[in-house]
Amino acid sequence: MRIVLACLLFAAAAPTVASSPAAWAENERAGRAACLRASGLRAARVLPNRVGFPDGSGVDAMLVRGAWPQRHMKGAKGTMLCLYTRATRQAVAQEAKGWSAVVP
Repeated sequence: MRIVLACLLFAAAAPTVASSPAAWAENERAGRAACLRASGLRAARVLPNRVGFPDGSGVDAMLVRGAWPQRHMKGAKGTMLCLYTRATRQAVAQEAKGWSAVVP
């Protein structure tokens, strides 16, 4: 009984194991999709330079580029900064005029 109790206490005190590569890939896919929707841009694409903040913040930042959907904008290009919250799978986006990322 003492051995079982000791094992349970050890397991509870051990650090958690990092998520699998598949879980990280799914999180990135979900974040990209949420940011595309939140941007509201037509023909939008997420730039490859995603910034993943530590788990304590639970946020990923991405730049999304596309065309403004309003007719009066006449297809002008726009850039949005998107923040994706991993825990809630929610994204918010704001115009990031003048921001850029190196695109390979």
